[in-house]
Amino acid sequence: MESIIVKNAYLHNLKHVDVEIPKNKLVVVTGVSGSGKTSLFSDILDEVGCCEYLESLGLPQQTSVHEYYESITGLNPTISVKSSSEGRWNPRSTVGTKTGILDYLRLLYLAEGETECLNCGKKNGLHDNRCSCGSEIPSVESRHLSFNSSAGKCQKCNGTGYVVDVDLDIFRENSHMTLPDLCTLIPECKPLKKQLSFFAEALHADLTQPLCKQPALVVDSFLNGMQSQKSNFRGIGPYLVKLYSEDKYNGTLLHKCICPECKGDRLNKTGRSIKIETVSLPEASRYSINRLQDFIEKLMERGTTTELGINIGKLIIDRLNDLIRIGLGYLNLYRTIPSLSGGEYQRLKLAALLQSTMEDLVVIADEPLTGLHPMEKVRVLDQMRLLCEKGNTVIIIEHNMEAMKRADHIIDFGPFGGRKGGYILYEGSYRGLLLCDKSITAKYINKISEKTELPVIQGNKADRLLIKNANANNLKNIDVSIPLHRLVGITGVSGSGKTSLIAKTLVPLLKKCFSFSENEEDDFLNELVEDTCPRASLCGACHIAGYVYVSQYPIGRNNRSTVATYTGLMKHIQAVLAKQDQAEEYKGKNIAEIMEMTIVEAKKFFGAEKKIQSILCELESLGLGYLALGQPTPTLSGGEAQRIKLLKSLLENKKNMLYLLDEPTIGLGLYDIYNLNMILKRLVEQGHSVIVIEHDVVVLSNCHWIIEMGPGADSFGGEMIAEGTPYALKNNEKSKIGKYIDQCIGESENNGESK
Repeated sequence: MESIIVKNAYLHNLKHVDVEIPKNKLVVVTGVSGSGKTSLFSDILDEVGCCEYLESLGLPQQTSVHEYYESITGLNPTISVKSSSEGRWNPRSTVGTKTGILDYLRLLYLAEGETECLNCGKKNGLHDNRCSCGSEIPSVESRHLSFNSSAGKCQKCNGTGYVVDVDLDIFRENSHMTLPDLCTLIPECKPLKKQLSFFAEALHADLTQPLCKQPALVVDSFLNGMQSQKSNFRGIGPYLVKLYSEDKYNGTLLHKCICPECKGDRLNKTGRSIKIETVSLPEASRYSINRLQDFIEKLMERGTTTELGINIGKLIIDRLNDLIRIGLGYLNLYRTIPSLSGGEYQRLKLAALLQSTMEDLVVIADEPLTGLHPMEKVRVLDQMRLLCEKGNTVIIIEHNMEAMKRADHIIDFGPFGGRKGGYILYEGSYRGLLLCDKSITAKYINKISEKTELPVIQGNKADRLLIKNANANNLKNIDVSIPLHRLVGITGVSGSGKTSLIAKTLVPLLKKCFSFSENEEDDFLNELVEDTCPRASLCGACHIAGYVYVSQYPIGRNNRSTVATYTGLMKHIQAVLAKQDQAEEYKGKNIAEIMEMTIVEAKKFFGAEKKIQSILCELESLGLGYLALGQPTPTLSGGEAQRIKLLKSLLENKKNMLYLLDEPTIGLGLYDIYNLNMILKRLVEQGHSVIVIEHDVVVLSNCHWIIEMGPGADSFGGEMIAEGTPYALKNNEKSKIGKYIDQCIGESENNGESK
C-alpha cells in the first residue's frame, strides 16, 4: 500500500476522524495545542505500530488503544522520537554511551594511546611489553578505560565523577537533643533509632544525655558511623548517602561535589594515565563535539597514526558529524543524559536513526525543532528528508512554518484545543493550507506574515542595564548594554552563550541587587551560583523596581498543586461556592466537576464572577484555554509552566519590573505565539522591560532591540556578534538571524518610539 489509512479514531478528544497518510514522505502535523495531534499519532499510531511489530516476532502485547479506532491499514513498524523523560534518569548514561561514540573513542585510545613508565617516566605505547629502562608495562584493555567497569572506574566515586557530601550542621545545631530524638529529626533516619541500643552498648554511651554532652568519639561515630565487634552502626551521614544511592532520599542535606580522587574524570589512575598527545580520554570526552571533531581530524593527519587508528577515527568523525548536523555540536560525550533538555534528548535519538540502515519505518517525531536556531532547524529538516530518501515515512508534529513549507503533506487539526478540538480541518500541500478558511493555523500564518509594528515605548529611552566582564562558561569577558523599557531579544545558535549571559550572569547579579521572595523558583535560583562569574558587574539596576525570572523550571511541589490552586483561582471559586446553601451546588456542579472543566469552559460557566473571569481571561490569552482547572502542575510542560508563572506575576500588578523569559514559545502553535506577542507588547506599553531568550523569528521581529550571540557554539561562541533593531540585523552581514527576520519585517525601520 502507498498510504497508511486510519478509520474512525476517537481517543481522547478525537471526533471519529479518518485520515490517509502518504508513505515515504515528509508529513507535518499542525494545529493548536490540545487539538488532538498527539492523541492520533503518538497514542494510537505509534502504539499500534510498535505492538504489531513485536507481535509479528512472536511477542504478545497488551494495549488498550484498539478499542478507540475502527481500523488501521498499511502501517509499518514505528519508531517514536519523543522529548519525554522515559529512560532518561540513569546518571551513568551519557551522550557518549547513548550514541556509542565513547566505545569507539576507547578503541582509538587503545590503538594510539601512550602511558608513562612508573619507573623512568618515559612514554610507551600500550602494546609495548617492556620499557627501555627494563620495567614491565602492564597490559591495558578496553575495560580499563570504561567508568562502567570495575577495572576502569574510580573507586572513590564509583565512576560517576562526583561524590555526595552530607551537611550534618543541622544535627550539631540541635545538639541539645538526645541521640534517639536526633534520629527522628530527618524522617528517613528513623530506622537508625532501633540500632542505638547496640551502639550505646559498644561505646558505653548514655542515650538519655544530649549530643552536646556526649564524648567526641560518640558524636563522631553517631554522625559518621563505626564498626566494632559488638556493633556496626552506619551513621547518619553514610546512611543518608546510602538512601540517596537507592533513590530513597534527595533532601537538602545532600550536596554533590567533584570527586577529590579523579577530579571528575570518572576513571581510576590507570585509565587517566593513558593519553594521546597529552590529552587523556576523560579530557577528550569533555571537549565539545565540535572541538573533539577537530582534535581527531588533526590526529588522523599526523604521520605516525596507525591504519587502525585512522579507520576508527573515520567512524568517530561520521558519528560526530551526525550530531553536529542536528545542532548538538556544543554538547560533550561526558554530558549526562538526565541533564539534557527534552529537545536535546530527542535530537540525540534522531542521530541514532540517521546512523541506522533500516528502511520501511514510520518515524514519529514530536516537535523535533524545539529550542533550535532557524539555521539549525533547516539542518534538522534536511536530515528528516534524508530519512525519507532512505525509504522511511517521517511524521513530525510541529508548529514551525519552515517545516510546513518543506512538507510533502500537511495534516491540520483544530479548530481549538480540548473539547473544541479533535477534528481534521485540512490535508494536503502548504499552498492549499493557506487557502483553508476553517484552519486556525492558516489564519495565523497569514496574520504573522503581515509586516509587524513594534510596541510603543514608555519611559526613559536612555535607561540601560550594563553587564561588564561577563565570563561565565564560554563568555569571553564581554560587555553588554541592554536597553530598558523595551522588548529585547537574546538570540544565537545553540550553545552560543545566551543562557550563560542571562541565566548564569544577569540573573545572579540582579539577585544581589533585589531580594527574591520564597516561591517555586527558589530551588532553581539557588542553583545559579553567584560566583559563576565573579568578575562580572552590573550597572543600571536602579532604573527598575525589581525583576521576575520566568524559567521553564517545573512548578508545584506535589500533585496537590493544580492550575486552580497555583494561579489563585481556587480561593475565588471556593468563595463563590461558600455562598451556596450546603444542600445546593453552584449551577448544578460540585467542586470536583468544576475542576474537570477546561479554562475555556470555566470562563463560560463563571460568566458573572469578575475575579474568576479576570484570571481565566489571562490564562486563555496565554494560549492555555485547553488546560483543566484541576490538572496537577507537575504534569505541565516547561512552556505551559512558564506561561502560568508569567500570569501569576502579571496578576500582582507591579510597576516598572524587568521580565526575563527563557524561550517562551516552546510548544506553542502560531495562534499561541500571536497571543504571546500581544502579552509581551502589553507589558512594554505598561512601562515594564522584557528580555526574551528566543529563536522564534516572529517574536524576534517584534523586538525593539536584538542582541545576537555567536558566532558558533561552545568555544567558538561567547561573543556578541550583532546588536540593534530587527531592521539593523536584517542588513548586518555578521548576523545569522538577520536573513530569517527579513521575512517578517518591512523595508523601512519602525523602532516603536513614542512620538
